[in-house]
Amino acid sequence: MRILPIMLLAVVGCAPTVAQRPAPTPAEITGLERAAQQNPLDVATRIQLGTAYRDAGRAQDARVVLESVTDDAPDNAAAHLMLGLTREDLEDWPGARVAYERYIALGSATNVKQTMERRLQYVQRKELEQSVLQLARDERAGRDPSGPPEPGTVAVFPFLYQGQDSNLRPLGRALAEMLVTDLSQTERLRVLERAQVQLLLDELELGQSVFVDPATAARSGRRLRAGRVVQGSIGGDAAGLDLGAFVVRLDQDAPRTPINEHDALDRLFEMEKRLAVGLYEQMGVQLTVAERERVMRRPTENIQALLAFGLGLEAEDRGEFDLAASQYARAVSLDPGFGMAEVRGTEAGAIVEAEQMTVAVVIDRAAESGAVPVTPSATSGSTSGTSNAGSAAASAGVSFAPTTGLAGGPIGTLPDPFLRDAGSEVLGREGVATRTVLRILFIRPTN
Repeated sequence: MRILPIMLLAVVGCAPTVAQRPAPTPAEITGLERAAQQNPLDVATRIQLGTAYRDAGRAQDARVVLESVTDDAPDNAAAHLMLGLTREDLEDWPGARVAYERYIALGSATNVKQTMERRLQYVQRKELEQSVLQLARDERAGRDPSGPPEPGTVAVFPFLYQGQDSNLRPLGRALAEMLVTDLSQTERLRVLERAQVQLLLDELELGQSVFVDPATAARSGRRLRAGRVVQGSIGGDAAGLDLGAFVVRLDQDAPRTPINEHDALDRLFEMEKRLAVGLYEQMGVQLTVAERERVMRRPTENIQALLAFGLGLEAEDRGEFDLAASQYARAVSLDPGFGMAEVRGTEAGAIVEAEQMTVAVVIDRAAESGAVPVTPSATSGSTSGTSNAGSAAASAGVSFAPTTGLAGGPIGTLPDPFLRDAGSEVLGREGVATRTVLRILFIRPTN
């Protein structure tokens, strides 16, 4: 017997939030387990079972089921979406990212895809934080890095501001971010995200020591597997600004010759470009004409917009993404062509939205659009045998999307929960083998 995966059609003009549906009862889960056992090739039923497990707080069981579905039906968008949400429950951020990327590529519900594209920014940030936290734990425990530093990998540390004008302090992070962009204009170098570097420095509580101590910088770079570390400082004031930078190479103890620039604040962008070209020369990279043209592009020429951008980066590093988004918006208002600030503002806004939206709300919104199946409890239907799903739908005036199993053909109705409890038997509660239902459900047919 096949079970009807209850799929709500898209709701037009739905409210911004949805009440969380009740968790499925043990009897309903047993019915789904029985249906999946009877029809192991029925993808829709297995997705609904995985959803029910997750709704019941059984995230590990849900992951087993949903991963088996994505193995058997890799183009099933709903399975990837539910798997991503389940991996979020388990704080498997890399796995959630991969699942969401697959859903975005495969899904057809535009509003849900847009929601998940924004949520992907949040998941990527959590993945970055998780990886950096592990790096910091390894550093404190004295464990060796997972591999030797990569000569072509570069870590740009935030510039140390040593001037007296506190209004210019945000230039420290802003210049580092600009250099990350400039040094990424050739495929011969791999430049680490500035946020990854900053998160590690903050987690290790290195403070400003890393900016002035090459040995500390080298140790941090080695933890990041960066073969080269760019350090820099900013001094002076608006009348005369001093920029200095040099490259620490982890594969040699050669003297570090700093690159120094001095000019008025309103010529900062010219100074930064000269600095970038000088760093390329120190790393032995000769730019092509096309690469040099890309390096020389200026993201903005508005000093106030750049300072607002730097304040946004500082707020982002503190985890204050709402404040970061407002500072990025201010930077864009000062220079509407400041694309770098616009991108960071969009990312920060997406993280704020994801932090405020629970996984349960995401699932409910997706269910309203028919992107994922709703578990039986969501319909509050009767338990009178085969009419459970259908009677609930009829009383609510809701239509259901037709669905077929992996092998084709129509899907039947919900099994009577008052019949013999076959689910208990497969779980080993009535004298049969004690293998878990998950192992029994997804054993591949031999013929």
